[in-house]
Amino acid sequence: FRRVLFRSMLNERVGVLNLGQEGLIGVGAVFAVIASLQWKVGSPWLALLIGMVAASVIGSIFALATVVIRANQVLVGLALALGGVGLSNQLGNGRTGSPIKSLFDKIDPGGAFTGNEFLEAFFHQDPIVYVAYIVLPALLWFVLYRTRHGMIVRAVGESPGAVDAVGSRVLGIRFAYTVLGTAISGAAVLPYFFRRLPNGRYRVDIGAPLIDFPTADAAADTRRLFGLLEEYIRLAPEQYLWLYKKFKGRPAPLPDVYSHVAL
Repeated sequence: FRRVLFRSMLNERVGVLNLGQEGLIGVGAVFAVIASLQWKVGSPWLALLIGMVAASVIGSIFALATVVIRANQVLVGLALALGGVGLSNQLGNGRTGSPIKSLFDKIDPGGAFTGNEFLEAFFHQDPIVYVAYIVLPALLWFVLYRTRHGMIVRAVGESPGAVDAVGSRVLGIRFAYTVLGTAISGAAVLPYFFRRLPNGRYRVDIGAPLIDFPTADAAADTRRLFGLLEEYIRLAPEQYLWLYKKFKGRPAPLPDVYSHVAL
């Protein structure tokens, strides 16, 4: 979630809408796994970098289509999402559930930070979690809001004519940050769900980072995710049934199983 947030922010800052985040995540993840399992990469940082490079290669194709050729960003983004998910699924065949040896070691400060669930949630995490939640946000904030370059980047999305007037290349900046946005990777997994409220508004619930996820046990990870999904479905089951509607359009004389569901 955090990774997608930063990617979307950078892309949209330069006036590019990228709807292909799922495909980019899949490609980056599967190449990081391939680097660890097949290419015997021992460093998790190097495996992460390989995943980022793979995502940026796909992102370069997206940038070429949307920034240079100026194709429809929505259609290209959807094609990227479907193509990236399909490619990652194809490359991931036969590797599901395989133990990954190049893992990040958790930071363990010990002392009072051990045995306290609240403190452990914040201080017993992989290094990449702190990079995603502290280092990367601080760096992006400084570059975008405290430097001349950041001002130009923001102006590319808001007023490209002004950027041209000061001699900066709008096309180059937009292309570079579109690719950079697709390359950013590595964060904790945060579950998030949304539901409709009685007053007509919507509520988005973002859960706490999933600790020790993913693991080498794909079945256990799946049960864990479906357990979270079940908890949120129980908060508003009628909305889930309305959205899913697996048995909609049943021909007579079969009964309408959704007639009692309040929309």
